[in-house]
Amino acid sequence: MRDLPIRSRGLLGMLATIAPEPVTRARAGELLWPQSSAAHQATSLRQTLATLRKATNNAPFLRVGRTSLTLEMPLLQINLTHSPDLLALHSEPWFILLRSSLTAARQTAILTDGRGREDAAVRSLEDVLEWTVTHQPNNAFGLIRHANDLATNLAPHRALELSDRALKAGSPSHPLRGWASFLRAWALFYCNETAAASEALHQVRLSAMQQQQGELLALCSFFEAGCLMYLGELNLAEALWRPAARLDPGVLRARGHVRMVHSLGLIAGCRGHYESGFAQLVQAAELARTHGEPFEEAYVAVNLAWMAASVGHDETARWALERFVAADTGASWRFRLTSDLARIHLACGEGRPGTGLILGHSALATCEANRALGFEIYVRESLARCHLQLGDETSAHAELRHAQECRAMNQWVVVPWDRDRLARAGG
Repeated sequence: MRDLPIRSRGLLGMLATIAPEPVTRARAGELLWPQSSAAHQATSLRQTLATLRKATNNAPFLRVGRTSLTLEMPLLQINLTHSPDLLALHSEPWFILLRSSLTAARQTAILTDGRGREDAAVRSLEDVLEWTVTHQPNNAFGLIRHANDLATNLAPHRALELSDRALKAGSPSHPLRGWASFLRAWALFYCNETAAASEALHQVRLSAMQQQQGELLALCSFFEAGCLMYLGELNLAEALWRPAARLDPGVLRARGHVRMVHSLGLIAGCRGHYESGFAQLVQAAELARTHGEPFEEAYVAVNLAWMAASVGHDETARWALERFVAADTGASWRFRLTSDLARIHLACGEGRPGTGLILGHSALATCEANRALGFEIYVRESLARCHLQLGDETSAHAELRHAQECRAMNQWVVVPWDRDRLARAGG
């Protein structure tokens, strides 16, 4: 089928990669014509289907529904490969965007290791992003947009390097450029450049709001609020969600709504308002499940587990941790660290500080591998609780002193939630 037009090949490639699952018409339009309106995407898809039918004797291998498209697997033999040579051969924009789709990346991971985990997909995405930034920098913007969950599972210093290169080489007027700017700001956040990240996220958020890019607005608001929470600006963190709350739900989309409720729950928790904060986090988890957003559900659940366990709400923490385990797909080093923090505090709550100590030292190694100084603060404060329960006050104070030095380096303020946690660690 090499003689088919690029978009027809793109459609078949997409369906083949995701097969035997169906692809919605809306998703196919987004991937094949990412810069077009929804109406233009629908029209272009109908034209592509007509071309495909004409060229393949009415496309008997394709089942076309009112809302979705599916390959008839018994009529086809699909040979998938993931080599760099294939990327070089199929370098049209549709292929790069296809490889960046979250569903396709997950399918690649399933085919690669048979466990359905996304670790391989994250590594694959890094390779694809490297190739795209070098050869087609404008397509890197779409790559980041479509595979944002996977892109934010890269090591922060690597995400910063790749996003900087994409922004330097890509067009300043590209409509999807904001997604690379977001990834850069996110990377600054996890590279412990909190003030710089906050300013960068603020600028992208303002641009997204002006252009009515609801999902980008929500992601920027979420991490900008995170920066403000660390800097002690809880009122500002809550206030910056007001523009998003006024958006039409269709613009904000389900994922954006989940992030908003998630963030407001965390802000309430940071204020020490645990009952209302936890209720909002449970609501966010339910919203994520209702709308089929497993990444968002895992994100909410693991944050709830950690926050609850750290202040002695162990029953809530266990429920949230079970929810996280059921939703997690295994790719996020951030999720892994956060779940470790929850388990450390649960171990202490259950009178097993030695187990918490083992988990904490393993978590420190993950922090070091990802250069995650911010997480190191929380891990060391958690280790202090373990040492204190074991009767080793000297080691507990040493961990707290190290954490305080890291806090000063990051200019992080101690909020009510921090005080409640630290009280359990002798701080």
